[in-house]
Amino acid sequence: MPPPMLEKMREDTEFLEIKKDLDVKRRELMTELAKDPIDEPLINNLLSETYLAQNAFEKKMSEKLIELRKSMTAEEAQEYFSKRAEFIRQPHFNRDKFDRKTHRRSK
Repeated sequence: MPPPMLEKMREDTEFLEIKKDLDVKRRELMTELAKDPIDEPLINNLLSETYLAQNAFEKKMSEKLIELRKSMTAEEAQEYFSKRAEFIRQPHFNRDKFDRKTHRRSK
C-alpha cells in the first residue's frame, strides 16, 4: 500500500496544476510535430515552454519526495525508495507491468 503522503500529493492542487501544465505543453508539442509542414520556430518555442514546465514539475516533485521521506521511518523509506529505484532501473518496456498503486510488479 502506498504511503499516506502519496495520497496527499494526489490531492495537492498546486502539484496537480503543475503536472497538468506539463501534460498540456507536451501534448501541444506533439500536436505541432505531427503537422506537415512543421513550423520550426513554433516548435522551438513549445520546446522551451516544455522545458520550463518539466523543471517546475521536477522541483515540486523533489519537494514532495523530501516531505514524504521526512514522514517515514528508516524502514519505510528503505522499502519504498528501494522499490522506486528498482523501477527506475527497469527498461521502459517493462514499466507496464508495474502497479503504481501498490508499487509492486504485477505477474
